[in-house]
Amino acid sequence: MTPSGSIRRQVRAVLEGPGPNLGLDQARERLAGLPTPALVRALLAGLSAPTPLARWRAVGLLGPLVAGLAEVEPEAGREVLRRLMWTLNEESGAMGWGAAEAFGEILRHSPLLAREFANILVSYVSPCANQLDHPALLAGALWGLGRLAQAQPELARSCGAPEVVRELLGHPDARVAGAAAWAWGWLGGEGAATALEERRDDGRALEFPLEDGVGEVRVGSLAQQARDRLAQADPGKNK
Repeated sequence: MTPSGSIRRQVRAVLEGPGPNLGLDQARERLAGLPTPALVRALLAGLSAPTPLARWRAVGLLGPLVAGLAEVEPEAGREVLRRLMWTLNEESGAMGWGAAEAFGEILRHSPLLAREFANILVSYVSPCANQLDHPALLAGALWGLGRLAQAQPELARSCGAPEVVRELLGHPDARVAGAAAWAWGWLGGEGAATALEERRDDGRALEFPLEDGVGEVRVGSLAQQARDRLAQADPGKNK
């Protein structure tokens, strides 16, 4: 049996060591064969890694891993989500870096857990529920909601999520505004195209998860991409 300390070191080396060209598939190959429970624990610890790229890798690796765990042992998957929820609770004393993103990424890959926990994720962006106060955490919840919408759009749209996300398009923090624009491109909803068009000249910059890493983008670029995505999906809707 591989000692837990050795597993943590292996995971940390994959998350933090390689250059930006290491994709998630390659990262999974490097960690293949490690026992799932210990790997999950190490990746959860990796959510507080010192660099955005390392945290992004932890999120991306956790999603399918926990979803696969939940297929075999549903309660184990639920426990991971409960642990993430606890770190987002003020009483925990933790900041919860990466927790909301991981929450959404897990739900994206697990229909079972999405049915049970989608309303919790939506509550993290709703001012009438449990909206996260810290802009970085709120932006993470918006990103997670967008990831869920890619796979389970109806669940992601529950509890009035599109309307809440629309209100966050004009948030004073670029991270929140950019994540809201990106998420709305997957959620859609009445007036989406017009509202996103109004944000296309927003030149504020933010670090944002891209296809295979993290890079700097403008809020307006994310809004334009979201508008284009909605237009391609259904030209007659979301105007």
